[in-house]
This record gives sequence, C-alpha cells and structure tokens, in this order.
Amino acid sequence: MTEGRKQIRGKGQGSRVKNLRAEAVLCAFLFSVLCPLFLGEAHAADKAVKPVQITAKADREKVNIGDRISVEVTARNAAGMDVWFPDKPENLGEFSLISAPSVDKKGAKTKDPSQTYILGIYTTGTYVIPPMPVKYRKSGDADWTTSMSPQIPITVETLLTGDYTDIRDLKGIVSLRSGFAWKALLITLLLALAGLGLYVWKTGAFPAFKFEAPPPKPAYVIAFQELEKLKAMNLPDKGEVKEYYIRLSDITRHYLENRFALRAPEMTTEEFLLLVRGADDLVESHRKLLGDFLSHCDMVKFAKYGPTPLEMLDSFKAAWKLVEETKLNQEEVKT
Repeated sequence: MTEGRKQIRGKGQGSRVKNLRAEAVLCAFLFSVLCPLFLGEAHAADKAVKPVQITAKADREKVNIGDRISVEVTARNAAGMDVWFPDKPENLGEFSLISAPSVDKKGAKTKDPSQTYILGIYTTGTYVIPPMPVKYRKSGDADWTTSMSPQIPITVETLLTGDYTDIRDLKGIVSLRSGFAWKALLITLLLALAGLGLYVWKTGAFPAFKFEAPPPKPAYVIAFQELEKLKAMNLPDKGEVKEYYIRLSDITRHYLENRFALRAPEMTTEEFLLLVRGADDLVESHRKLLGDFLSHCDMVKFAKYGPTPLEMLDSFKAAWKLVEETKLNQEEVKT
C-alpha cells in the first residue's frame, strides 16, 4: 500500500512539472508574438502625436554692417505633409531680403523641409529678425495650418574703429591758395598768351574761332519721330481715341507748316486746306489725301464719331504716307 501510494504520488508530481513547462512555453510564445505588436502600436501612437514645429536659425549672432545673413526656416516633423514657405517674407523690420534661393511653395515630401533666406542690414545696433509665417497641411486636405517661426536676435557692428565710429560728411571745396597752384596757373596763362602773340606776329591776323551749330533736323525726320512716339503710346487701346486723333492731326499740320514754311497755328481745317493749295510741291493727290485725313480727324474730335480700329489704323497710315511722299531731305535743304 505504501509503495503504491509513492508511485501515484511520483506520477502526479511528474505531470505537474510537464504542465508547468507547457505553460512556460506558451507564455514565451505569446510574449514573442504580442510584444512587437504592442511596441509598434505604441511607437506609431508616439509618432502620430508629434506636432509640426517651426524653427528658425541664423548662421551668425553678430554681423558687420552690410554683411549677408543666412536664415534657415525649418518645418520639423512634417513627413508626408505639404509645406508652404513664403517666397518674399513681409515685415522684415530693419532687414531687407537679398534672395531666397529654391523657394518651393508646396514644400517637399521630407521629414524636415526647410527654406533659406539671405537678408541684409545697413544700420548698426541690436535688432530682431521678425517671425515668418509657414503653412502646412496633410496631403489631400483643403485647409492650411499657419505657424510662425521664432524671432532671431542679431547684433550689427560697425567696421569703423577708434574715433571714426560713424560715416563723416564730405569735405567742402578746397580753394587753390597754395603758392605752387597759383604759379602753375600763371605760367599756363603766360604760355597761352605767348603762343597767341607768336601766331599774330607770323600771320598778321587773329585766329578765327568758328562755332558751327548742328544743322536743324528736316521736317520729315521730326514728323516720323513724333508718329513713332504716338504709336508707342497705344492711346486707342487705353480708350483715349479723341486724344489720339488730336495728336495725329497736330503732328501732320506741324509737319506741313515746317515743310512748306506756312504759319497757320490757329486756322480751322477749311482755312488750312485753302492755304496749303498754294504749296507748289503738293500735288492734287496729296491735297485730296490731306483733306480726307483732316476731315476724318475733325469728325472724331468735334462730332464725337467713334472710328473702328481699322479706320484708326488707316488714319495713321495716311499721315505717314503724306509725310513720306512730300518729304524734303537734308541734301535738298542744303541746296
């Protein structure tokens, strides 16, 4: 009986050991499978809660006046987001924007996209680079979130040393009071008078100094230049049709007055046409062209006629043709 009980007791202890081993193996298996899952979820959750952070830093805290300052603005934790940096930041205070190379308004699909700005400043003292706005959003979202970069203190120092700590004014005009300067000027005048006296003694006459004025421009050259200026003004495109015709008719009348030596500043169109009939070089076809041209101009100026774009172009061509066919070139003026 005793031996039987011992055998039963031994078998019971062995089965318990086997059960404990099985439980240990099962726990190890579950731990190896579930632990990475829990850790991955915790890591993802940790990544998801990290907000986008806008930072800014300058390459130097102290600069000399006129130096270029490199400022890097960074959007941290922005992986998978659209990031927008301003191409020309406003309200930079005492600083001026020199350049902003490689500005990407939509940002880059990187974890920490950044943008560099080159600034300049031309006054000494301690200043602060103001915050710059940076926008970001998740890809696919319509609304942007705007955050400001931190401000950056900068100390601007002068290059001047000692007593010269500021730019001095220009000195006034220095008078020629030195003895050497007056002597040199006196010697120069004496040499010039001696040369003039020698010339008069040899030739018996004073030299003739001729100052010829440049020849006047021919009337047609002036007219063509004025017509080109009028064409470049694009008055019809601006809706100033009446002003266009006033200038066009004035250019043509002034040309004819200069070309044929006419004096008719206050004449009406009818009186002017009667006066022009006396010009020998103006043939009948030119008179008809001039009459039609001035009559059309008067309709626009005084009768409030609205010409078409083709009529305005034809009027300009008529004025140009009249000058071209009646011009008197410079060689003919000299003869």
